[in-house]
Amino acid sequence: IFVEIDAELVAWINAAEAAALEKVTDGRWQRAIKKAAAFLNSDLNAAAWHAESNTLCIPAPQSGKTYEANAAGCGCEANAAGKPCWHRAAARLVQRAYEARTATREAARVAALVQDDAQAARAERLIALRMLDIKMRRRRVYA
Repeated sequence: IFVEIDAELVAWINAAEAAALEKVTDGRWQRAIKKAAAFLNSDLNAAAWHAESNTLCIPAPQSGKTYEANAAGCGCEANAAGKPCWHRAAARLVQRAYEARTATREAARVAALVQDDAQAARAERLIALRMLDIKMRRRRVYA
């Protein structure tokens, strides 16, 4: 299942970038994170996110190759040399953004269900009270 990297997800990516830059102290990884965020912000259709495998397919403009990257690794030369890889940074940013967006949507869905359940319970109580009122009135009429 490929997930579209849309404007909403990019907003989450930018939040993930800010959080990552607060935690990362290695200047090389900071540069990789910034380059990854800039790439993801520049062209929404350039990369494809595979949600099931947490893999980002990224075309490399300079080499013409396409890399599959995730938090664990990438097929590029920088990663093979043990250097910070912006493809991996991009994959991690998208993964964190996707997970945060998914969790937020799920929380909103659950909140809506809880609210619907609460409204249904209130309606049931009102119906029960109305039925009790009707029974009490009938008793008075027939008494």
